[in-house]
Amino acid sequence: MKYLLAAAALLASTIAPAAAVSGANDSLILPPAVYDKPFPGRVIENTAVDMDDMAGLCSPNPKAGIAMGCSIHFDDSLTGKPRACYVYFAPDWYLQRFSVTREAVRRHEIAHCNGWPQSHPR
Repeated sequence: MKYLLAAAALLASTIAPAAAVSGANDSLILPPAVYDKPFPGRVIENTAVDMDDMAGLCSPNPKAGIAMGCSIHFDDSLTGKPRACYVYFAPDWYLQRFSVTREAVRRHEIAHCNGWPQSHPR
């Protein structure tokens, strides 16, 4: 699974909640253009009920409870072609806290399904 932990930590240290504007920090989590494209298989999206739920969805990473999103992808075992990308979102209130939109998290996580490494190289 791929996680937005580094982005969450960065945002947590740089954003004043009172100054939060929806989407103001989207550019901080968007992937490089080479990975920012539609996933060629099926995309299945789910939203966590709360951050405890998010920790379970994004485990086994012990810091999954602070992730804005995570994803996992599966390839077809016979052809090796991408088959499915599961994207999990933190609750909307949590994304708003860090001034990021679901669309930015979606693009970030689909980029991981498209091969963008967890280390987030630019």
